[in-house]
Amino acid sequence: MIIREIKSRKYEQNRKDIYYFIVKYEKRKGEMPQIKTIAEELDLSPSAVQRHLRQFADDGLIEFSGSNSHRKYRLIRKSER
Repeated sequence: MIIREIKSRKYEQNRKDIYYFIVKYEKRKGEMPQIKTIAEELDLSPSAVQRHLRQFADDGLIEFSGSNSHRKYRLIRKSER
């Protein structure tokens, strides 16, 4: 039970870190960071970042466009929801 709680807290912290990294990066550079950039900066695997991005999309925080290797995402602002 304790291990599950630790993993859950780590998942939630990673989720917050990824989201805020994206927000700050976009504000600073005017574009979305690549998955590889997020993974390297936050010391996460690219597959973990992708899982979180899919969850963000399910939660209505980002949206994807394009397909496969040309897939892009963007933040959905509160006023757009």
